[in-house]
Amino acid sequence: MYTSGDSYYGDYTATMDALGHLSVNENQDIRYHDKSAGLHLLAHSVRNDDAQTQENGIWKFRSPKSDPTSSESNAEPYIPIHWPPSVVQDHLIHLYFTYVHPFYPVVHKSSFLGLYNARKFMYVAYDKSSTLFLKGFFSPIDSPKSRYAKSIQGISDLLLLSMFAFAARYSDDEMRAQPSVSTLHDQVASGGRLYAEDARKVLNTVYQHSRPSTCQALLLMGVREFGVGSTEQGWLFVGMACRMAVDLGMNHNADEWKDSRGEFLFSIPDRQARRQIWASCCIADKLSSIWQGRPVMFRECDYNVNFPTVVEAEEMVTWQPYPPNALGTDFKPEPGRIMSNFREQCKLSLIMSEIMTKIYPVQPTPNTPKRAELEHLETRLHHWLFELPDHLRYREAGGRVMPLPHILALHIEYQFAVLLLHRAFIPNWNDSPASSTNPGLEADALPMKSFDICQGAAAQISSTMSAFEEHYGLSRCPPLFIVFLQGAAIMHIVTLMRRPGNTQGTVGLMRCIDAAKAMETTWPCAIDVRRLLQGSRVQLDDVTAWESSKPSSSRPGKRAADDAFGMDGSTDVLQQDIFEMMAPRDQPHMQTPTTHTDDTPDGGTPYYAQALGVPVSMPVQSPNAFYSGFEWWPQSMLNMQQYGQAEGLRFYPSGNEQQQDQMSGYPAPQGPFTFDDGQLSSNFTDHVAGDDEPSGSQSHLHHSDQ
Repeated sequence: MYTSGDSYYGDYTATMDALGHLSVNENQDIRYHDKSAGLHLLAHSVRNDDAQTQENGIWKFRSPKSDPTSSESNAEPYIPIHWPPSVVQDHLIHLYFTYVHPFYPVVHKSSFLGLYNARKFMYVAYDKSSTLFLKGFFSPIDSPKSRYAKSIQGISDLLLLSMFAFAARYSDDEMRAQPSVSTLHDQVASGGRLYAEDARKVLNTVYQHSRPSTCQALLLMGVREFGVGSTEQGWLFVGMACRMAVDLGMNHNADEWKDSRGEFLFSIPDRQARRQIWASCCIADKLSSIWQGRPVMFRECDYNVNFPTVVEAEEMVTWQPYPPNALGTDFKPEPGRIMSNFREQCKLSLIMSEIMTKIYPVQPTPNTPKRAELEHLETRLHHWLFELPDHLRYREAGGRVMPLPHILALHIEYQFAVLLLHRAFIPNWNDSPASSTNPGLEADALPMKSFDICQGAAAQISSTMSAFEEHYGLSRCPPLFIVFLQGAAIMHIVTLMRRPGNTQGTVGLMRCIDAAKAMETTWPCAIDVRRLLQGSRVQLDDVTAWESSKPSSSRPGKRAADDAFGMDGSTDVLQQDIFEMMAPRDQPHMQTPTTHTDDTPDGGTPYYAQALGVPVSMPVQSPNAFYSGFEWWPQSMLNMQQYGQAEGLRFYPSGNEQQQDQMSGYPAPQGPFTFDDGQLSSNFTDHVAGDDEPSGSQSHLHHSDQ
């Protein structure tokens, strides 16, 4: 049974005997050896060479190539690096902590910035030109001379270059239009290519030593390589980082690790840095494995690390774009909530890991049926949604301001997890769309239910992507957004393959293609995905009227808000104006049933009921409210539902021609519906003759809610 808590394993006894399990190398980097190695048993024996092999209960293992008497054994090899000027470095660091760190906090921010600011006063440039050749960016503060003087969060040439290369992707043409940073933008290496090349040169000299900063750099380099389209290098870099993290024992909870003197091995900031590095490894492993269709490296039973701790002072640090006026003068900075958002992302990563392990195994096991696993994992996703902190919730109809970009990304990832879980259970229609009506599918409701849930999740992803583009710009999104975009778009294509002309699939696919176009300048991997999507031959619905009626954008080069959320003030999953083109118009004398708002102030209960697939009596009208396909009814067809369903009449918005043909036998009305006293029978008028209400008053055809 799944229970949430502050650790990956739930309740875990953090206090452990580290003696005999830990070793240190010539660089004073600690490694962990599990019980399978047997070293913990050897540690209890009496030794003749204790001073050479142990120190305070920690094994001392040196590399055969290292010379303990050499003073240069700890020095980082010299590589000529083309460093940008100091002001450009600061510009790139600002970009990094604005557009990279909130989505992927692999670096412990306060520790890193302390080292970064300190090193600026310790080194002098050899060349005063725009290109500086500096040696020894490995700060003395991080120099591994003493175990207790060294911080887990170091600052090395490799880490700096990887951060610069990543951040430089966001220094694009939009920066040139900002007077405050246009000069700095012109000095940034195009796309960060030069920084990435130097980072690879440095990596070739240091990868044989496991260090936390090297692990962080590998993760950043790997994720960036995925974004620029080099999936092979990205896969290898992420894999190296994960193996290096295990080598450093980061998959173990080190909160209570002590030496033989009873002193803690890691300070509180070091413990937090370890948690962030390990969580970043797991997230990169999951998303890259899902995107490439490969097994995940780490399962839930492979680690017991606590979730990153939320420090209130750091939580309330405001987030704003860089430069500050990039989103206009109306944007108000808000508390970033970066670490609490990251904690929830870690919890979601756990569930996605189990989805990959239990639902998409390479070799299926007959122990537990997949349907039982589906129920279990679906329950975990429900728990995750219910337990989400209020400040991280996203409700389009709640009247709240648009969440910050990393919070939007969290909800996109949740919808992708729903899609990933249920996609394995959608109907197997083989090659013919006509086979979707076979009796086997009708007998088993699960495949069609999963299909509808996947449709709804894909629509929600594409809709939230449009909101992200409108408010923040997808040119500022993280590179692994492409995983969610591709998953949603493929589902829209599957919908259009089986239900040609489906409006929901058409709009969703168009939005995904538009999103890929918006990402292309920053992350070229979106070009391949867009071409992959555009190459699918599917029948689209005619949404020309919807395209031509889109309002003008409120920001240069961006969509208007009504495009992201739909033109009408209310909608039924899909934009209402789309269905007005295909559904009958409301008649002048017909009243639309009144829609009531939630009883709770924030509408939480109906919102979660809809998200979990629980039908509600009346939908809460919102710009992008989510309903599964089998629950959805367009507003313009509510009268058909109310008066026709009792006679077996149903409306299928999926575009299924066979189902629509069944409705063609009903005669279409030739004019507006009218009804007066002259059409009443004499028996009816006799029964109501004694009514106190005047005969000319309006009859109560629609009952109001009590």
